[in-house]
Amino acid sequence: MGSTAIYSNVNGFLGGVAWALLVARICQLYPNATAGAIARRFFIIMYQWQWPQPVLLKQIEDGPLQVRVWNPRLYPSDRAHRMPIITPAYPSMCSTHNVTESTQGIMTEEFKRGADIVEKIFVGTAQWSELFGKHDFFHKYRYYLQVTASAGGEDLQMKWGGTVESRVRQLVMKLEAVDSILRAHPFVKGFDQALHCLNETEIKAVVQGEISDGVAHRKSEDIEGKEGAKTVYTTCFYIGLLIEKSPADSVGPRRLDISYPTIEFTKMVKMWDKYDEATMGICVRHIKSSGLPENVFDHGEKPSKVTQKRTKDKSSKASSELPNKQWV
Repeated sequence: MGSTAIYSNVNGFLGGVAWALLVARICQLYPNATAGAIARRFFIIMYQWQWPQPVLLKQIEDGPLQVRVWNPRLYPSDRAHRMPIITPAYPSMCSTHNVTESTQGIMTEEFKRGADIVEKIFVGTAQWSELFGKHDFFHKYRYYLQVTASAGGEDLQMKWGGTVESRVRQLVMKLEAVDSILRAHPFVKGFDQALHCLNETEIKAVVQGEISDGVAHRKSEDIEGKEGAKTVYTTCFYIGLLIEKSPADSVGPRRLDISYPTIEFTKMVKMWDKYDEATMGICVRHIKSSGLPENVFDHGEKPSKVTQKRTKDKSSKASSELPNKQWV
């Protein structure tokens, strides 16, 4: 499921354990089926599964230890699980507690798409390769949120970027609560870059996710020995936004206020006990699909831009605080 970008427990999709449990359940139901038949039944059954009915390989057992066992009748938090897939060994736990309303909808659509393709394969009108086609995430939405985590050191950025990634799901859930947002679709991985900046102006732009062609293609040797030059390490995460259409009788452009969820998110990640405002940055901004950077696309995949008169960054707005950072 990696090619379809729905394999990531931390971002609200299913992880390896959950996918394995689903396949195991289908194998239990059809113990003598061929691999092709298992794949066919997998997509059909998962698309039609009546969530939040849990997927169980065996009945949940109570044991002698004083440990918590998944029980939606007893625990309100367990009742909130949208797609419960329960581990079979004692103590049984939900392997999918991170699933959100948006990610559940996305996976259900993929189950339906898989079921349709497999049916075509069995009647000879499609090939198995179609089932493993690459995702269209960066072509699917008109608007995206770009979350940029930045730091002045590579090792520091690995820790900081991982911390921000672990919180992106919280931002997704906050966005789902916004009236006009029908879906907040997180991409399953971040994009790392080491950007070599000549001055403070370039550093501030990079921290905001605004990377010029000059900075993007600059090499480390190009800044060696230059006063004020620094290397900034960044990781960018993306959330696709499906926006509700404006009513037919509405007048003027639609306004979408996402300042509250983005500000709350930046406050939350800054509460990390190792956060250092002098050497780390966090910025959330919304961008149009035409403004997506080249590094999220494979070579030759990015749509060509339509030449147009540019105005001063009216298509993207950032939510960040830019102190006088000392990048080291």
